[in-house]
Amino acid sequence: MEQYAGYLGNLDMFLEGHPCFSSSASSTSSSYPASNQNIDWKEFSPRINDYNNVLARAVAEGTGQIVKGIFKCSNAYTNKIQKGQEMTLRSAPELSNTLRYQKTNGGRDYDAQKKSAVNRSLKRFGESAGEATEDVLAKAGHCVGAAWNIFKIRKIRKSQSSSPGVRNHVLEDLERLEDVFVRGGEEETTATAMEDVEDSVKLSIYRAARTIKRRNNSLYNALKSIYEDSIFVGEISQLWPDLPLLANLRCGLWYSPRFHSTCYFKSTDGHNNNWSFNTSRLNLHVVQLALQKGGCIIVDSTRKGKRFPDSMSKTIPIWTCVLNRCIARYRSKMLLDNSVAVAGKNDSSKLKQSSGESLHWDCSLHLPLWVSDVERASIEARLETWTDDLETIGADVASLVSLKKPLRPLWISQRTVIWLNEVPDHDSWDFTPIILLSASRSTELVQNTTTSEFSWSYISGAGDDEESWARGLSPSLFWVHAYDLINAGPDSCNQKVADIVEKDRVYRAHRGLVAPQIRLNAPTLSGSLDELTCAELAVSKEHSITWLASTSIAIGSVSQAANALGIDCMLNCSQDSVAPSLQNTDMYMHLPVQNSKFDRFSLLNNLPSAVNFARANLGEGRTILLCCKDGEDVSICVCLAILVSLFTEEGTYDEGRSFNEAAITKWEMRRRLVFICKYVTAARPSRGNLKQVFAFLTGGRASSK
Repeated sequence: MEQYAGYLGNLDMFLEGHPCFSSSASSTSSSYPASNQNIDWKEFSPRINDYNNVLARAVAEGTGQIVKGIFKCSNAYTNKIQKGQEMTLRSAPELSNTLRYQKTNGGRDYDAQKKSAVNRSLKRFGESAGEATEDVLAKAGHCVGAAWNIFKIRKIRKSQSSSPGVRNHVLEDLERLEDVFVRGGEEETTATAMEDVEDSVKLSIYRAARTIKRRNNSLYNALKSIYEDSIFVGEISQLWPDLPLLANLRCGLWYSPRFHSTCYFKSTDGHNNNWSFNTSRLNLHVVQLALQKGGCIIVDSTRKGKRFPDSMSKTIPIWTCVLNRCIARYRSKMLLDNSVAVAGKNDSSKLKQSSGESLHWDCSLHLPLWVSDVERASIEARLETWTDDLETIGADVASLVSLKKPLRPLWISQRTVIWLNEVPDHDSWDFTPIILLSASRSTELVQNTTTSEFSWSYISGAGDDEESWARGLSPSLFWVHAYDLINAGPDSCNQKVADIVEKDRVYRAHRGLVAPQIRLNAPTLSGSLDELTCAELAVSKEHSITWLASTSIAIGSVSQAANALGIDCMLNCSQDSVAPSLQNTDMYMHLPVQNSKFDRFSLLNNLPSAVNFARANLGEGRTILLCCKDGEDVSICVCLAILVSLFTEEGTYDEGRSFNEAAITKWEMRRRLVFICKYVTAARPSRGNLKQVFAFLTGGRASSK
């Protein structure tokens, strides 16, 4: 036995040459005595330096629960090594007998066979040791990964100690992880348990992020942020008090208690590679306001990360440029028509004056500096096409020719530096300013602010997407009760808003009214437009409707329908029924048309009944009122279908003869829509409803024009 103990020395030399870990100085030596020293594997294994370094870092991060599992893996490695040693020792006598037999029989390759036998034995043991090491490392890798997930969860737990749901869930995950290491068991069972824990940890992180977002986007934080931004809007409006203040629907309507009017420019028309000049939203009343007052201020806001919304960065600049070009074209045509008459009278001074005004009219595209040159070039390439479209649809450009200076946008945000002692007068500029005022701060991070009473987080662009946070509160109601809501604090704000909304609903229900949305008075070229509060804007239209020239058709909301005067019959397209004061109940029709977001064919299915009702009453010389919830979408689309089906292009009723003779195109429908928007300036027909109108008018005959 002792004479073959030297093989263990070869084994130790092999292990020292191919180690997985470094050994301590006390357990290594330059030479190995054959029988006097044996390695104490139980003492050697826990001293593995590299392995303990990884473990120490894991424990330092607060993952002490992993220690039990790590030492289980370490003990498993030790057991494998001891088992291999015992197998080698047991095989030594057999190996000795075999070699002795070969030597007595005169084997010439005794030394070679001896070395080969040792190598085979070491190879078998090395494979077994390698498999054991691989198992240990795999288990250690699972442990380290779980430790990192636990570290992240504990970090969230510290920052969100006030969220009981998150805290309890994380504690449950930690308990499950501890059970895995204490229980041990088969490799597959441990791996499955680890996967379950990892999935649970990921779910906890997602739940924690959602909780943080909901808490930061609370109702009080939104209203407080709007109130703070409104102070900035008020300061800027006071720099140019003569310029009317307009709210870009719907977000901008929250940022001031007093607006002269509203407008509707969509950010989607300015998105990259989706630039558009939308003929359904011409906003010509904004130009007429700027013509009267010498300019205007448009208020809007955007979410965090941007200084200005795309509606201000690109949509409105495109709009001003196209209108300037269209006005320049119209003036050039007028100049050509009048040049002969002026020349015949030998009045060269007027001719030079007219030609000079046309030459100095600015038709260039003015974009902010942060818009790239590539995007600018792409937009400029489309300007002429958009100008042609505006001329083709028959917009009332003649009413805008009296504009003395071209339109030009200016951008102001909370980061803009303005010297109060050097604020220029808007009349001194060589253009008509369209001041684009972004109310919100541009910040990437949530800003926590603490006052003397409450702590709150600032939300950039808080007025956007009011359906997700306002809880039925409208801008007009907010500004009526602004001070009470702000002083109520975060804990009482939700209940106070619920009480305000319910009281307003009961108040209007007793009077047979539906809470109206803010809408715009029809523009007039003469006189002045007085400043109105949000509440006054809503109430001022409560008893008035809009007539479309001499067509005998009026458009309004359901709240206006109950007290409308001069109406012979009524077509109600809202979900709520009203009790109008009509002479005959047959003069009233209720078609509950749903929004295109909920039913893509609701309007299409009801349009035949609406047109037949209008034909029966208009043919008798009666006036008709078309109303919907807000008087801005469904009623506009129904009116469009009636105008195209029963009226000529000049607006004369002909019972549909011109409609039967002509093929309806999209351009023809747009021309009629521009006619409606000339009178109903708050018209905002949705794209889905317009598609249903076109499908009804074509009757399945699609047209690409």
